[in-house]
Amino acid sequence: MASLALTVLPQLLASYRQQGILRRLRTTPMRPVVLLLAQLVMCTGLAAASAALVLAIARIPHGVALPQNLLAYAFSFLCTSVAMMGLGVLIGALSPNGPAASGVGMLAYFPLLFLGGLWLPREAMPEVLRTLSDLSPLGAGVASLQHAAVGDWPEPGHLAVMALWSAVTIAAASRFFRWD
Repeated sequence: MASLALTVLPQLLASYRQQGILRRLRTTPMRPVVLLLAQLVMCTGLAAASAALVLAIARIPHGVALPQNLLAYAFSFLCTSVAMMGLGVLIGALSPNGPAASGVGMLAYFPLLFLGGLWLPREAMPEVLRTLSDLSPLGAGVASLQHAAVGDWPEPGHLAVMALWSAVTIAAASRFFRWD
C-alpha cells in the first residue's frame, strides 16, 4: 500500500502533467478533486485486491490464520489506504514532473516505513518514536491493522489520525492542484 501510494501514484499524476494529459483534461468540466479522488479510488482498489490476494495465498497453501476481526481489518485497511493515498495525491498534485514526484515520494516513503514498524517493531520503539509513529498515517494504520488482526477494534485515536491525514492531504491536493 505504501509503495503504491508514495511511488506509483504521485509519479503517475505528475507524468500526466508532464505529458500534457492534465492540460487537455482542464478543458473538460472535471474539477481537480474529482480527478484526484478517481486516482485515489483506483489505487485503493488495487491495494485492496493485492492485500486480499496476499491473505488468500497465506491462508490457503500455508495455513496462516486470517485476521480475527475481518470487518475491523477491512475498515482499518480502507482508512490506512485512504490516508496514504491522500499523501500520494498531494505529492502528485504539487510535483512538476514524474522524476520530481518520484524523488519526493521516496523522501516520504522510507521515514514512513520506519514509523510503520518495518525495521523496528512499534512495540520496541522508544516512547518518542512510538508517539511519532502514532501520529503518522502509516504508523496509525499499522497499529489499527494489528488490533484487528488479534480481534480488537482499532483505537479511536489511530482512526482520528488517519482521518485527519486523509482530510488535510486530499483538501490540500485539490486546493493546490496544477493542471500545467
